[in-house]
Amino acid sequence: MTASDAAGRAEAVRDRYRQVFGIVPAEIEDRLGVAEAAGRMDAVEVVEGLRRALLAENPLEPRVQQLVHFAQLVALGHERPARLHARGAQRAGATLADLVGVAETSLVTAGMPAYALAIEIIAGLRDADEAVSAQGSVRAMTPPPGRMWDRRFAEVGWPTDPDPFLVDLAETLPAGRGLDLGSGPGRNSLWLAAKGWDMTLIDASKVGLDQAATAADAMGVTVTTVHADVDDWRPDAALFDLVIVANLHPGPDALAALLCVAATAIRPGGRLYVVGHHLANFGRHGPPDPERLLTEERLRAALPAGLEVELLETRHRRTDHGHREDHGDGDPERDMVVVAWATKPRSHRKGSR
Repeated sequence: MTASDAAGRAEAVRDRYRQVFGIVPAEIEDRLGVAEAAGRMDAVEVVEGLRRALLAENPLEPRVQQLVHFAQLVALGHERPARLHARGAQRAGATLADLVGVAETSLVTAGMPAYALAIEIIAGLRDADEAVSAQGSVRAMTPPPGRMWDRRFAEVGWPTDPDPFLVDLAETLPAGRGLDLGSGPGRNSLWLAAKGWDMTLIDASKVGLDQAATAADAMGVTVTTVHADVDDWRPDAALFDLVIVANLHPGPDALAALLCVAATAIRPGGRLYVVGHHLANFGRHGPPDPERLLTEERLRAALPAGLEVELLETRHRRTDHGHREDHGDGDPERDMVVVAWATKPRSHRKGSR
């Protein structure tokens, strides 16, 4: 088989996925790339032929097939393919009510984690405001984070008291400049501002930042708000005496990148505070994806090597101190978090891990 023959056969497979989903899933691109490199397009075509025969000759119509796939993948906790098949169901004619019906059924068959995952996916599809391109873009598969949190902050009253472990650790620090990454309505920043700190809040949610500014006005304090996605924001310089990363769960690689950015914003001698839901909370508190939850080992691996880690441990806290994506049942004994407190050295010697 020539290279051009293999490329043509691979493109035919891609076209079939575009017809169903509007995109070529990344997993399929990986499969085709490996097959082309290894000269094994025949094997891929056998797999795709079986898949096509099962689906084309299936008595279920395409809309129902995609809804069934969505339901099964949600029950298994597989977020990316579940999101893909939810989109496929929409393209095949499924309504919002159909998708919500799957979510509600998953609550019965697979419990709260499956229901929470399904609702998160459906909300993302509802929020997506860009069409999936014919070239296979997946831009609309991920909800705009600001819009999703705008809705949540507008609909749900958020806790106003600060994180209790931050209070314990920062209570005696002299007031300085603070940065709150992913601040939401700003409960931690408002507490610090009341103690004389010059606080900057960064969040993708305009609603959350407006709530923080309104609360600051009512308290008679001043805060600076920056409307930006923390994944995209970069500091101009090391300007801050304290940086807070509270209850953000982007996943291992993204968390490491975020904490690296946070560390670059800290002045020598400044502090980093990180807190997030523990893996043991899966299905109760935090995101409905176990890969995004924390353990001490995961957080230690994500912390930049140049910081001196003074505290890294698992603690219990009340559920009303949860922040984002809290799908729990209200059991305070099951709300475990991982907390880190680290200092940026004043010298250039290597920090401890």
